[in-house]
Amino acid sequence: MTRTSPLRERLSMDFGWKFHLGDIPAPSSASHGEAYMNVKAGEAGSGAKPDFDDSAWRTVDVPHDWAVEGTFAPEHNLSHGYLPAGISATAAVGWYRKTFLLPPEDSGRRLRVEFDGVFRNCTVWLNGFRLGNNLSGYTSFAYDVTDAANCGGENVLAVRVDASAFEGWWYEGAGIYRHVWLVKTDPLAVAHWGTFVRAELLDSGDRFVSHDAVLTIETTVANEHDRDADCELVSEIIAPDGNAVATVRSQARLAAGERHDFAQTAAVPQPALWSVDSPNLYRLRTIVKGDPQRSHAGGPEGPTAAVARAVDEYSTTFGIRSVRFDPDQGFFLNGKPLKLEGTCNHQDHAGVGVAVPDRINEFRIQRLKEMGSNAYRCAHNPPTPELLDACDRLGMLVMDENRILGSSPEVLGQLDSLVRRDRNHPCVIIWSLANEEPAQGTEAGARIAATMKRLVRRLDPSRPVTMAMNGAWGSPTSAVLDVQGCNYFIDGYDDYHRRFPRHPMVGSETASTVSTRGIYANDAAVAATAQKGYVSAYDVNSPGWGATAERAGGQSPTDPSWPAPSSGPASTTAASRPPTPGPASTRTSASSTSADSRRTTSTTTARGGLIARCSTFCPTGTGPAAKARKSTSGATATAKKWNCC
Repeated sequence: MTRTSPLRERLSMDFGWKFHLGDIPAPSSASHGEAYMNVKAGEAGSGAKPDFDDSAWRTVDVPHDWAVEGTFAPEHNLSHGYLPAGISATAAVGWYRKTFLLPPEDSGRRLRVEFDGVFRNCTVWLNGFRLGNNLSGYTSFAYDVTDAANCGGENVLAVRVDASAFEGWWYEGAGIYRHVWLVKTDPLAVAHWGTFVRAELLDSGDRFVSHDAVLTIETTVANEHDRDADCELVSEIIAPDGNAVATVRSQARLAAGERHDFAQTAAVPQPALWSVDSPNLYRLRTIVKGDPQRSHAGGPEGPTAAVARAVDEYSTTFGIRSVRFDPDQGFFLNGKPLKLEGTCNHQDHAGVGVAVPDRINEFRIQRLKEMGSNAYRCAHNPPTPELLDACDRLGMLVMDENRILGSSPEVLGQLDSLVRRDRNHPCVIIWSLANEEPAQGTEAGARIAATMKRLVRRLDPSRPVTMAMNGAWGSPTSAVLDVQGCNYFIDGYDDYHRRFPRHPMVGSETASTVSTRGIYANDAAVAATAQKGYVSAYDVNSPGWGATAERAGGQSPTDPSWPAPSSGPASTTAASRPPTPGPASTRTSASSTSADSRRTTSTTTARGGLIARCSTFCPTGTGPAAKARKSTSGATATAKKWNCC
């Protein structure tokens, strides 16, 4: 989380957009002159043209989800809520335009537009200049608009959004559904997502107590001047009570256009640790001092001893805590065993689709905490930043998940964005590379996972890496992971622990139940009699490949050498349960809003599952899972006997 200071401005761009549902025809290129001009910089046509007449367009504020405004119909995709979505939607493309003024004094500053999330495949222009294209609907991204901006006049930001393709099998929405920001800085400033603080707790001899912490502070400063600049970096640690507890200074000379990485350490005695019960938050106050006019004064030996003035201030919220997954004793937070009891969560919410207000995100975390939950899996994509802010404040542990397995520049770029953006959140305890990938049991899948893990480790060496796998446990991909993620098939936990006793496990998705809020009896008839298909909310229904939350939570491995995964919806911490050896386990019941995401009565349903799908994912098609699929009766029961793939 960052804050605005007098030296740096971060302004909301959420209000007063013009919106048009449907595409805008491209400009004519019938003549040579038209074809020539239509491909020139700053000469964008169609809805991106600065003087395009958008007076008839609808005025909206973002976050905005146009898909949730559609009409429900049975011919639409059920996984996407029976709402118009994807290529089958009547209008799968939408345009947004925002006109805004920049004061003359912004000339000489660096200007950046930040998008927290746009679903999906969006192209962005400023004043007719194409800034770029972002493919994934879950990736936060930014563009430096300094050169294209009109300081002292009017500016037009245009965004074309193409939601004709799916990225998931759940309701995904469409449009600029997260916040948009305008950031103004000095040319010598902390780079975008340019700070990273990680803590090491020093062992005092008592494994449950830490007397001191050592912070490693990494800061990237960018010099966008066209000349060298002397730079002094001041890093100040602010404790939860508002007092400064440590200050570190470093100096360097930055060449014109250079991005310099500073590495600093600071000691914090007797830190107030972040935990689920006491989510203490510290703040890194970063001050950049510099004066490019004096860059020659330092001579060849280095920068001047005292740089003239502060030019940038940047604030980073973080927490001091330790996390560890042990193959025999489970998960440890700050040296103490803690049972992970959580849920898998899609980002949409009844009534608003994916354009979820910040307060609702906080409300959801509060309600989960009240239910006894202490862990939140972002299923199956990077969340909105404000959700992680809420988890930091309220003490909710998070499995932060990348959307898809891949080692292409596009997918690695998405992963890079996820880790850089979220690595300062103390709530994030583990990175998940992907979910239920068909390639998870293949050599290619293992190579891809290894490439992704190398990137994560370079950006953040402090957290373990997992992948939510619904099969192929023990495959080469498993060997890549720090923690084996297990989706469903809880009967296979014992076998995996016996075969790989030194590999920690986490139940990344264990229960799958369907229910309709406010309904307490299943419809007696089938769809042929025009019944609505409502099912009881009493946790008595589950798909063939899943299990009810009660069964999954109460299912105990039979191996006496380690105990059952945590069970039941209530939170059980080390304070109320004696520490016992066992695998780390997250009791998850994945839920999403119903097909009718605008109604008060909504059906929740788990996404993904091993039992039915493992036959599809079996690389050979001849393993136990394939045999279970071919069974003419009792297929579900048969499949449950096997640790497939």
